[in-house]
Amino acid sequence: MSAERGARGPLRFARYALAPNALGYCGPADPGELAGALGATDAPAVALLAPAFLAAFPYLRLIASSADIADPLDERVVEGYWLGGPLARAVPPQALAESLDERFAALAGRLRPVLGEAALAGGVACHSLHVLAATPFGALVRDSPRGVALEVCDACRIRPARVRARAGASIVVAVASLAVAGGRLVLGPVHEETATLGPGALDAGAGDLVALHWGIACERLDDRRARALRTSTAANLAAVNATGRPAPLVAAETLGS
Repeated sequence: MSAERGARGPLRFARYALAPNALGYCGPADPGELAGALGATDAPAVALLAPAFLAAFPYLRLIASSADIADPLDERVVEGYWLGGPLARAVPPQALAESLDERFAALAGRLRPVLGEAALAGGVACHSLHVLAATPFGALVRDSPRGVALEVCDACRIRPARVRARAGASIVVAVASLAVAGGRLVLGPVHEETATLGPGALDAGAGDLVALHWGIACERLDDRRARALRTSTAANLAAVNATGRPAPLVAAETLGS
């Protein structure tokens, strides 16, 4: 593997992880470390920091192990975690359920079996499953389906968005957000939001699709990647809804990664 190819995975991981780390939700205590490593395109430094993302890194290891890929920061694995796709879908449901149980048993309490149910009901081993099934806003979303908790869950998940206009690093995008309808989590109507271009999407302009994470456009999406993201999100919404608890379920050790 060339050095350039080997650098792609860590740097791509960092582009998605940068915003939640800057907000203090996950990753190294000093967000300047990740930002500095990404700014310097220092893939080895990012690789050293990545295990500090206590929520994301176990998913990367699980996806890599299931695909017989040695490096959890291989670009294919990184893409599988953030966006979904064949590698994430290929994780055996029982292995995903056991991983969730092992990681969240102490926190899940009486909801412990529900995480496994989401995995066994078609959940895909990617970031949207973590957001929808293991972040700490479930009860709040159920009690107040149009409140702050729902907005936080929506900001945390990776969303495909179409750029409508650009002014410098600021963009206006058309995007669908989470909603609660009939006791189920669904995607609501498309609306416009303002977002910021991140380091991986600086060449994006009107008409392009981008991946949003915490209001940052992490990268441009081609049709294949956009399809993978939409498919995995739909699968994980269906899996969480199938548990009878149509919202994030338990308090995780971290939120944003």
